[in-house]
Amino acid sequence: MRHIQSRIDEPAAYESFRRRRRGCLAGLLSWRRERTSVSPRLPRLELVWLPYYLICFRGQSPAGEQTLTVSVQGHCGAFAVFQMHELLVEGDPPGPFFPPQMSESAAVLVGRKELVGTLLRVRSVRGSFTPEEMLSTEIVQYPYWIYYFLRRRKSIDFKTLDAVTGELAASKLKSAVLSAFCATSEARS
Repeated sequence: MRHIQSRIDEPAAYESFRRRRRGCLAGLLSWRRERTSVSPRLPRLELVWLPYYLICFRGQSPAGEQTLTVSVQGHCGAFAVFQMHELLVEGDPPGPFFPPQMSESAAVLVGRKELVGTLLRVRSVRGSFTPEEMLSTEIVQYPYWIYYFLRRRKSIDFKTLDAVTGELAASKLKSAVLSAFCATSEARS
């Protein structure tokens, strides 16, 4: 198995969440409330790895035959063109990671459909690549910082930070995290 190493360490992730919550008065007040929370375990951070399928397609471009790699998230099906080959590390990630819920064949279908849709939507790349066949697929674990905190009515919530780019993850990834946690919980019981 391969994974992508985290580039954002714990203090930087904590500061990133803290800085984003200071943006408004409600964020300041909730940050103060969290520090004096009745739960000594919250707020807290955890680094987890979520599964992605890397799918390599062969196709034609004006320059000739080329390959293009896309990633499909293994729980929610989020799609992206993959350009982080130099960050891949051999071995299991040094923390909790999850198996994908989506099958490989479903991920390949999502990857092909989203790639064709992206190529049709973006004018600058329209006609620059025509996918033909799938060459390979593999599962790669991608890191995210999960920030757990207490909301007003003592309900627990979390935010997700991409541990490679430092950007807040999209809401679709929040559902992927919940799906991964639930699937692991069901497997244990």
